[in-house]
Amino acid sequence: MVRWHAAPPRGINKLVVNVQAARLDSTYLAQTAVFFKELPTEKADTLAIGLFGVYTAISAEPHTLDNIRDLWPKLWPYISDDTRFWAGTRLGRFLADADHAQAALARQLIDLAQGGSYLPEAVKVSEMAEVIEELMDVHLAMNNFYNEPRVARRLAELVGQHGSVPANLVHQYVKTVVTVFLTNGNGPVFAAEPIYPDLIGRFDPQQASLALRSFANAEISSRLQRPLSRTKWGELLNVLDVKITGRPERELLQAIREFPGTPDKLRLASGIKRYLDAVPN
Repeated sequence: MVRWHAAPPRGINKLVVNVQAARLDSTYLAQTAVFFKELPTEKADTLAIGLFGVYTAISAEPHTLDNIRDLWPKLWPYISDDTRFWAGTRLGRFLADADHAQAALARQLIDLAQGGSYLPEAVKVSEMAEVIEELMDVHLAMNNFYNEPRVARRLAELVGQHGSVPANLVHQYVKTVVTVFLTNGNGPVFAAEPIYPDLIGRFDPQQASLALRSFANAEISSRLQRPLSRTKWGELLNVLDVKITGRPERELLQAIREFPGTPDKLRLASGIKRYLDAVPN
């Protein structure tokens, strides 16, 4: 094992050489993480591209892969979105060219950095559709307390901080997030509970409009018969308030808040239906 006790080399080319030379010790790796903070973004991008290329070269030695796996998540916060999307695009190219071994290695780095939101659109659509369906399945299952957090975290990773959801999945995504946020009425899944308001907080105005109208769905309306879910519905409206921009949607929101009955009766109220019909789909 190579022992580095001085500060890491400042040249990024030298660092790429060092990760291939031998397994790096913890002191060197910790010092290198400090070095990342000092890098201009363009140099961090260059380093990331270099490490990515070495990692996905098939011929890399096990110690090289270990070194890069250790450094990669520490470097990720300092690279640009363009380079993150570049990594996702490279994965897509490997898949398109049937370079399965390289695709698997590229995917390891993207997963290690929790970079699912930077996957190519085709890959993202497929995976997000599966995760949305899985989240609903585990939420409705008996052991949801144990299985739901893992799937919720994966969905949050795919959505990313910008709330990016493929257009053909938006309706299913919003319905699922609202459903799990409202809970099954028996109690919250504590490990997943912080994830759902965070996802709702990433809704854009279109997604917020869909969430506002979700009471019209028979399954969600049925859930709103439960006291805990009614409480969560009120919390949902508070989060959506700042996101609702259209006049018809704001009038609907006001009508919902002024409705004298319980929220499970909203979908049957003629006065609410008039406002609902005015909201564009």
